[in-house]
Amino acid sequence: MNRLPRELVEEIVLVFAHTAAKNDVLTTRLVCRDFNHLLRPIGCRTLNLDSTRLNKHSKHSKPRTEGLQTIGHRCKALHIDMTVLRDDYEVETLSTLLQSLPSMDAFCRALRHKYSFSETAFTEHDFYQATAEMLFYCRDVDRARICLPFPVMGVQCSAATRVLANALKALAQRPDEDSTALAALVVDGVADDTLCELWMNPSDVMNMQALLPSVETLVLVVRRLGAGSFSATVFGVAMWNMIWHAARLKSLCLAGSNMVRSEDGTLQLTTLDNMDRAQWLEKRFPGPGAQLTLPKPAYLELKNIMILPEDLLRIAAAFGPSLEELHMTNVCIMTQQSLTENTNSDMHLWVGLPNQDPGERLWMAMRFRALMPKLRICRCSYLNYKVLIGAGLPHSYDFDYADPSGLGRSVSQRFVEVVTGVRQPRLSSGEPLYMRPHDPEHNDLLHSLAERRSRLPMAEHDYNAHRLASMDRRPDYQYSIDGLFRNCVDSSIKELTYIAEMVREGVTVLQEQTRNGVHGVDTLAPDLLAPDPPATG
Repeated sequence: MNRLPRELVEEIVLVFAHTAAKNDVLTTRLVCRDFNHLLRPIGCRTLNLDSTRLNKHSKHSKPRTEGLQTIGHRCKALHIDMTVLRDDYEVETLSTLLQSLPSMDAFCRALRHKYSFSETAFTEHDFYQATAEMLFYCRDVDRARICLPFPVMGVQCSAATRVLANALKALAQRPDEDSTALAALVVDGVADDTLCELWMNPSDVMNMQALLPSVETLVLVVRRLGAGSFSATVFGVAMWNMIWHAARLKSLCLAGSNMVRSEDGTLQLTTLDNMDRAQWLEKRFPGPGAQLTLPKPAYLELKNIMILPEDLLRIAAAFGPSLEELHMTNVCIMTQQSLTENTNSDMHLWVGLPNQDPGERLWMAMRFRALMPKLRICRCSYLNYKVLIGAGLPHSYDFDYADPSGLGRSVSQRFVEVVTGVRQPRLSSGEPLYMRPHDPEHNDLLHSLAERRSRLPMAEHDYNAHRLASMDRRPDYQYSIDGLFRNCVDSSIKELTYIAEMVREGVTVLQEQTRNGVHGVDTLAPDLLAPDPPATG
């Protein structure tokens, strides 16, 4: 190595740093002084804080003040991972349920003394103090990712509210002197009741009002709780008020965390036998109120949500004038069918029907095009419909799934083409194909079209194909908060998997005892487990 030019050695080391895992970089920097000089700024770019670092009995080292003083000026991002933390209600319920099983004694003790806020593990105040101290010594931190507790039992989790409230407080109350303003905030796994509860607490509201105005990139991965939580309307007020306070917002990503992905062309049916209309509507992702004047981001991403067409258009109207990039995947329009309503399944469509006047029907593509004059890039995947129908009523599956040109293009591809003004191929009959605007005021869009290329690369219109193919995409803070290393939550996923497996094991034993004549557990067991934790990051 001594024979190589120093510039070449530096290039080799930096290439290694940009392809290796973070732990490998931190280990390699100890090889020699030169490696340490090159790799230390990269390896220390992100600070990680999780429950194992705070637990008083953990074998992992705690954040040390002297260490923070040494590396603080190199840190640019903070990654808080509290997904393993258990809620007090969850701990009490599981302990009560499993305490009769000797094989679960150690697990029940761990729930109380390792996986939840307690004097023996770490308290809510300990978490706040550790976060505040890290930010005191790391004043160049301008990006933060907060992964909230994910319950394995039930759905509600007050621990998540306490974690988010204290994290936002620490971020908002950083020292004014020399602290860099927060530019990117990612909140992963935030339940709708958590946002609602924060907006009902004046001190939490003040912290958000102090923190959010400087945020340019905001990512909210939302966990909807459904029945028993706040209504979709109240949740919408809380969420959109949070976004409203981010006055400098340039990039916004709104995603759901508990919606199963469906392929293009897959219709999702719900009948009134299974769910009434009010329950069905509560599953929606709410749109903004008309009274809010929202920020004007250039980038919008919607993922894994079900939304009413009116709410989707409100989002398009609020952000459309400034949008340059629109990305959507696994987004379902919620619509209804009855003997008197939407009988031809053409009232609410992603693309619409060719050569027809939409009239009062809500066809998204041309409305989006009219609302988004600056749009340069649009990529979509898995645009579908979720339909509520009456029991036993005939229903139409047509919608606009069929490609009128006979080329077999998906709804997602045709939506992107219409929104971006690409000239459509002729109908199967040979006639020209036009998508008409909803308002004659926008008839000029019929003639302002880009010529169609013979081949449109899939990565140019498909959201997922682009993510797989592109190596120079814009920073994806859900994947990497520092733009270099993957957000590492592997240990948390392992811990969550262990907890879920132990609970399943205990419930299985209890159910077996119930079948053998021991009663009293069958009322709790069926509703015990929540869906498997998401593979975050």
